[in-house]
Amino acid sequence: MLQSERLVCSEAHLPALRDSFETNCDTDGLMRATAELANHKSLAWISTKEYDEWVDDDTRKSAAIRCDAALTSVFALLGKRWTGVVIGVLLERPARFAEIARAIPGIAESMLSARLAELKDAGLVTREVLEGPPIASLYRLTPSGEALRPALLSLGEWAQAHLGAALVASR
Repeated sequence: MLQSERLVCSEAHLPALRDSFETNCDTDGLMRATAELANHKSLAWISTKEYDEWVDDDTRKSAAIRCDAALTSVFALLGKRWTGVVIGVLLERPARFAEIARAIPGIAESMLSARLAELKDAGLVTREVLEGPPIASLYRLTPSGEALRPALLSLGEWAQAHLGAALVASR
């Protein structure tokens, strides 16, 4: 199905379905109308424009798919390239900048610096300046960062189970 098309019943059934939406413009009514739609044998494709003209705004809003705000926040930070890997390295133990850079092949130092700063601003990592010479920085996870351990371990297990062949091929 093209993104600009939606499945609805044929023109002969539109009036009954439209009445169902108009009289039951709530989630239950939408579910009943959708079930009614699915039971019709004469299904046809119509354009999104025709669908949008047919369905009122309240129905469209009640049927809208929404993304969880918490997941949006998490993936806005953790979904960035290298962020999860940096946290994974720090789950092993606190480390100096150069140690983290060596542990993550392919990451540029500027990218590592940016990701560590973002994690620090988010309260997941702390930076401790060690007296020198030479002066060094030690990065460690905060309790909030450490709380990601179960989730990251579960993601690793999922990757082994579901991306196993892809992981082996990419090595």
